[in-house]
Amino acid sequence: MKKFKVTLTPVTQYVIGQSVPCEKKVEFNYGLYPTKKFVPISSIKGLLRTAAVYSQGENSCEFVTSRICRGDEDLVRTCSDIQDMFENLSPASQQCRESLKEYRDKFSSPCIVCRVFGNGKVRGKMRILGDNVEIKNLREVGNLRFSYNFLESRHPKYEGLKVEASNAKVEFEVLCSDHECEKLLREAIKVINNGLVRLGRFKSRGFGIVKASLTEVTSR
Repeated sequence: MKKFKVTLTPVTQYVIGQSVPCEKKVEFNYGLYPTKKFVPISSIKGLLRTAAVYSQGENSCEFVTSRICRGDEDLVRTCSDIQDMFENLSPASQQCRESLKEYRDKFSSPCIVCRVFGNGKVRGKMRILGDNVEIKNLREVGNLRFSYNFLESRHPKYEGLKVEASNAKVEFEVLCSDHECEKLLREAIKVINNGLVRLGRFKSRGFGIVKASLTEVTSR
């Protein structure tokens, strides 16, 4: 069992929040506490898991399903989803089912990402410790424009969007139960530092590029 401290240092500021259509503004995620704005643990875990998926490529169920089951991404993502699909426990298109036949046996046991991060049937080996990371001193970035209509169903002419952004460091601790978990965490950190994944929203506008560092805190 090892515990690590992870520090995310922004290269470009990041946005994590929900849109408020009537004000054309995206406010930083504050959940049930409007006076406190934070980076949710779920966003941190999502960043690490996405980086881990990229690091594994064809050996990750999520990498494979996102590549060949584009129309069924919400239905079929993890190893357990693939097995459920073949057992007719979850819906999926026939095209997706046919494309995944060659991977059926490969992912009959969880892939390394599912073993470490968990899925609907497997408890993960990695645990992010602590609560949501509170962020202060936010700044407002205005007049963002998009080549597509952002939230088109609510605002057909969604231009001049304002966002709350931060360039604060994000620090948290990760507990790994074995060497495999540690190995995947280190590989995920490398992917983040290579710029393949980003933190938060509006990545196409240059937001969310971060550098990550990993320090071992304790081992037992």
